[in-house]
Amino acid sequence: MSRITVGIKRSTATLGEKGIWSAALLKRLGFYPVVSPRSTKEIAKTGIDNSRTDFCIARKLVTGHAALLSQNPNIRYLFNPSFIEHRQDKPPDLKYCIYTESEGYLLNDVLSLDENTQINPILHFGDENLLVHSLKEEFKRRGFIFSNKEMRDSIRYADRAEEEFKKELHRVGDTFLKKIEENGEKAYVGIGRDYVLLDPEASSNSGAMFSQVRGLHYIPQIFLEHRFEHIPIDDVAENEFWVQSVKILKANLFVAGHPDLFPIRMMNFACGPDSLKIYQEEKIQEAAGKPLLTLLTDAQTNNAPFVTRTEAHERVVNQTKTEKPRIVNIRPGKYSTDNNDGRIWLIPYMGDAAHVAASALKHFGIDGKVLPTNTQRGYEIARKHIHTEVCHPLKGVVGDALGFLKEQVERKGKQYVEDNYLVMLPTTSGPCRFGKYTEILRIFMDREGLQKIPIAGPSSESDYFDIPVPEKVGASNKLKVQKVLFKGINASDLLEDITLRFRPYAEDKQQITDLKKERLLALGKVVENGANTAALIEWGRDTVSRYKQANLRRYDRFPLVLYIGEIYMRQHDPYTGYVIHKLEEKQLEMVRDPITDWLLYVNQMNQRNSRRDIKLAVKNWDLARARKETGKLINSFLKGKYMSRIADKIAQPFHEVLHGRHCLPKPIDIINTLEKSHKFHGNIEGESPLSIGIAYYFMHDLIKPKGDAYISGIFHVGPFTCMQEGVATAKIEAMAKELRKRKSDLVFPIIHAFFGDSPNPNLDAEIAVFTEQCYQKKDMLKEKYRCQLSTDAEGRSASTRSQSQIVDINNKKRTPHAYEKVD
Repeated sequence: MSRITVGIKRSTATLGEKGIWSAALLKRLGFYPVVSPRSTKEIAKTGIDNSRTDFCIARKLVTGHAALLSQNPNIRYLFNPSFIEHRQDKPPDLKYCIYTESEGYLLNDVLSLDENTQINPILHFGDENLLVHSLKEEFKRRGFIFSNKEMRDSIRYADRAEEEFKKELHRVGDTFLKKIEENGEKAYVGIGRDYVLLDPEASSNSGAMFSQVRGLHYIPQIFLEHRFEHIPIDDVAENEFWVQSVKILKANLFVAGHPDLFPIRMMNFACGPDSLKIYQEEKIQEAAGKPLLTLLTDAQTNNAPFVTRTEAHERVVNQTKTEKPRIVNIRPGKYSTDNNDGRIWLIPYMGDAAHVAASALKHFGIDGKVLPTNTQRGYEIARKHIHTEVCHPLKGVVGDALGFLKEQVERKGKQYVEDNYLVMLPTTSGPCRFGKYTEILRIFMDREGLQKIPIAGPSSESDYFDIPVPEKVGASNKLKVQKVLFKGINASDLLEDITLRFRPYAEDKQQITDLKKERLLALGKVVENGANTAALIEWGRDTVSRYKQANLRRYDRFPLVLYIGEIYMRQHDPYTGYVIHKLEEKQLEMVRDPITDWLLYVNQMNQRNSRRDIKLAVKNWDLARARKETGKLINSFLKGKYMSRIADKIAQPFHEVLHGRHCLPKPIDIINTLEKSHKFHGNIEGESPLSIGIAYYFMHDLIKPKGDAYISGIFHVGPFTCMQEGVATAKIEAMAKELRKRKSDLVFPIIHAFFGDSPNPNLDAEIAVFTEQCYQKKDMLKEKYRCQLSTDAEGRSASTRSQSQIVDINNKKRTPHAYEKVD
């Protein structure tokens, strides 16, 4: 085994110290590590040609390096780990970006790699027991058996090698600083992700340009990391959960506080984390009176434009009078919750659930209001603050909140607004950018003079147990708040579901839309009164009864299409141009992935992670941690049981009319299926595994039809530059490509629709083709399951056919599409 070669990419996380760590680990385990060469134009071209356009260039280079290694006949295996996080003593744990987390699983399909030659461990640094477990399991999958001691010794050996490597870098950094400080010269520090700063292609070779062309004293931040790694950031950032972003913030603080150093920020276009952190970095350097040169790279063929910008920046630096930054100028505002009950809680619109949340707050004596959305003023104010590559939901939240608040200032005065409003915004701790929305909204509100308006919200990390309820509600009522919210959201999902079931077949579609609004108001009253389960069931019966009274046209049931993707965009019809209505006009019956599924996913993943950590803690005699995780597990387990039980009760009146629509497995079953097939891993958390899993089920015909309900297509939505859905799209397309090699007649109707500031000019044409594919898929499924359906039909008497049946399954005709020829 000592001569078995394993390739390591010189890109992203394994370009810097984790590349040293990986090579040392493999060497200690008896392998022969082989590192790919420095990035070249050829490697970059291969990566670009085989990657999604909206991936950052650093991520595209990953594909280029992996392709080069895979083509080398002397390399037996590729080491393509998923770098998940660095666990911390206190939250939040520091996450890698979703591209780095998922790259190993994407490469297998994108490059048609043999999964048996890939080593894809899931790496959680800062937790040695979990690291030992994950590495052992993955090497075991490839037939290599190591003991706990062998793996633990190898990890510690790799840790020491990494530290020695960093010490060498730091010695270079110390020499650089000493020279600068002794001579009183100005110097420039490259700030950014190591795999951008240090890669000649990802940085457009700008490092050489700074030092050799412009003659600057220039050094990347990694050489000075020992000078700033202990700088606290608690005073300047909350919930900072990205590994590289923590380093970048600390580097900014160090440079801002050093009289002779000036920052040059290097970032790739479409880098999700960097697109948000740059606002905070600008604030830090502004507090020190220092200019910040930001260079956005995207595999430019040359860096000539950067030369002139750098020259201009030098002139500004030479005229700059710096000052020691005052933390008070960059510290985010802290707000007491004492008077929150007297404020109006503003809730960003994200579908009907937002109205339910407002009603739930009113039950506890809090005045909740859903923000107006998609307004012209909101759009303009969001464009004023936000860069192009920032995801669209942030623009929506910022525009909706600031547009409304500025309007209220004009109407009621600034003092009234400061005293009477609070923005309610849920959050998370990565890897999605959504967890930084609160921070960014705070920056923009401060810019607009709205510093005194609090922002608050619960986090998915706590399974949303930390809802910031005011004192008068009482801590004991936090659980009740959760119960009321879940009941209301679950009921609103059912209301949306029955609307989508009836509206495509209605003679008067506006009547169904109006009926939905009426029933949503009725639901709000039930929730405001405490969301009593019996009252919700009665509301459900009344809702079903009223929908049954609608005038419907008789059709063979349309193909069912799953409407999945990023949660904000799939719930926010105004920001997709009401595309779901366009799909219904093409005689498709839509099934929108409900918010309830996301809540179940968060709960089930928290349970799963706690069970894993308890098992490892007990195995290693860490009883304190076992007790802590057991407490978390009990809370999540009881909550999960409650959610499932209540959801079943509330859904009872809808079962008959929604027959065939609730066909997807539970989120945790989706995760388990992906892991079993080695297509993705549940520890890569967020919406991407759910989108990938649903597509996997569909393309492999694992979703069985129920009666006349045939799932025949997927409409996958996301915002422009959304990293989670970009990963999902890349994986889904690659899986379909590989499956077609084995199944040439595969019919897999799917549209990946990404929405942003610009319209999609080809979407109507894509929908037309997609519709025909859905009908073709439906016909294939009917043929495949015809025998089963015939057997079912024999046992079903015509006299017992449900009166709620809104389509005639014996009628084979359908209304022709607008684009079809009609005789």
